[in-house]
Amino acid sequence: MNSRTLTLIRNTSFSLLGLILLAYGLGVLVTGRPDPFPWWVTAGAGIATALAVSVASGLAGRRAAAIAWDELAREEWKTCLAFGYWVAVWLYPLFAVLMAFSMVDQVQAFAAMGTLTAASPFLLFLSKWLRGRF
Repeated sequence: MNSRTLTLIRNTSFSLLGLILLAYGLGVLVTGRPDPFPWWVTAGAGIATALAVSVASGLAGRRAAAIAWDELAREEWKTCLAFGYWVAVWLYPLFAVLMAFSMVDQVQAFAAMGTLTAASPFLLFLSKWLRGRF
């Protein structure tokens, strides 16, 4: 396996995980339920992503993995993680307003905030990938 294949596996896995987490978070808000679909779907997606990227990196070897996770990829991932932090920070006042107007309850807010926070770095990663950043 070469570095291009490894990069494709990483980017695809991260993107799918972000979309699944986004679907769960939006599902909470749309359905009004804290569990719009089974919990093991998001957990399984996270575990599958970790396994896919780890196994692919192992099969590709150190050199290909180093190329796939070069300085640009690491810096872009750090930017995505910082974005996730700020999404988490700004979700608190947003959901405070939603709870104040009884649009969501505490359980829904907790479920939505958790999955939307987790989705945000992966979705920004997807956005950067689609724009050709790496």
